[in-house]
Amino acid sequence: MSENYCHGEIMSTFFQDLNKRVHSIRSRLCVGIDPHPYLIEFVDKNTIQEKLIHWSLELANQTAEHAACFKVNIAFFEGYGLEGLNALSSIIPKLKELAPVILDAKRGDISSTAAAYARACYDHWNVRSVTINPYLGMESFTPFLQEEQAGLFLLCHTSNPSAGDLQRRVGQDTLPLYAWVAQQAANNDQLGLVVGATQTDTLTTVRTYAPESWLLCPGVGSQGGSLEDTIHHGWGTKGNILISVSRAIAQADNPKQKAKELQESIQACHSPMTVKQQELAHLLIRSQCVLFGSFTLKSGITSPIYIDLRKITGHPKTYKATIDAYVEYSKGLSIEAIAGLPLAGLPIASGLALQLRVPLCYPRPPKKHGTKNTIEGGVPKGTKVFLIDDLATRGSSAIEVLPTVRNSYTTHDLLVLIDRESGAKERLMEHDITLHSIFSLRTLLSFWKQEALISQEQYDTVMVFLSNGVA
Repeated sequence: MSENYCHGEIMSTFFQDLNKRVHSIRSRLCVGIDPHPYLIEFVDKNTIQEKLIHWSLELANQTAEHAACFKVNIAFFEGYGLEGLNALSSIIPKLKELAPVILDAKRGDISSTAAAYARACYDHWNVRSVTINPYLGMESFTPFLQEEQAGLFLLCHTSNPSAGDLQRRVGQDTLPLYAWVAQQAANNDQLGLVVGATQTDTLTTVRTYAPESWLLCPGVGSQGGSLEDTIHHGWGTKGNILISVSRAIAQADNPKQKAKELQESIQACHSPMTVKQQELAHLLIRSQCVLFGSFTLKSGITSPIYIDLRKITGHPKTYKATIDAYVEYSKGLSIEAIAGLPLAGLPIASGLALQLRVPLCYPRPPKKHGTKNTIEGGVPKGTKVFLIDDLATRGSSAIEVLPTVRNSYTTHDLLVLIDRESGAKERLMEHDITLHSIFSLRTLLSFWKQEALISQEQYDTVMVFLSNGVA
């Protein structure tokens, strides 16, 4: 289904692979593989290994489509003795074929022992990411850093009720211990942090010291953590956050559906867009409907961004997603008939009219023959029509056709996919037209930057351009 993440076969680091996975499938869900005894029925001891393998891989295969990574808790396999460990040896290679794998081992000891643990994780279990208990000091995790492709998650502030007994203790520099751990991660790109979702003030503090580090956040749901608060306080500057969920998925009647719901909920928490709108935002970039560089606009202005929505008809998936977005937005509007604005607005208006089952008309230059119509479509005169276009910059396209449209119809509204926020709303209001937009350009830019679809430089350049009042 996806590329192989096996140790030694890929030269990129664990966190590079994780970042690629997160943005390629648009998921920050970490699916826990925790075979609690009450979840699995064993006939006798001889079936333990087989049952563990079947249960774990069945869960993984059902949820892989929505999993940014898997987290395997080694304790639950150790609890079954040698049968459990043998099962784990068979399970990990299969998981790595689906997504990156974190071995939740919580290792941590004096340097020589930590080195032995590191060899076991890297050479025997063949993983590149491990959870580490750092509270024996730096020597407890330094040996794990010798593997250059490794990505470690240090226990920073965990979700268990008694975590604060130690982790909130103030050290010599007046910092709580968990803040010291966060500082270590901030200074090393091989280190991430385990931060429980149960205390949002802790997440805020951690992000103060480690704004870009990867966070692994358990505790949402059954332990009382709020998904929305966790995303809000733990997002950081790059969105490097994983929401770890185990039991809620494993115990669901349909684990695949539960994983899908969680994936979508996580995405929705940080974005003003719906999940479908987020998908469309991705498609606009992939279809090259949005380009970055240096472009001369119709006005003669040189722009660092060019939006060409005429391309959507050449990409059926993007075209359908665009029409779906208009249909969804239209549910809150009263549309009796549609007037598509030439030229880019016509394919969109046609698709929308079909979906809404309302009449369609469109203005055109007058013909010198036949009926010499300036409006085509046969919509009865006097009908209230909703103007449809692809985007709005200054509103000129709509303003130019208003006399023609209003000669036959009543109209007070224009719906576009993208408002470039360059004065269209204000200019249209002067003509008694309310502008409705599915996206603002700033919202799209922010989302594209979050999703690593554009660079920080591209984002900054266009934002300066917009701030100067031109687009």
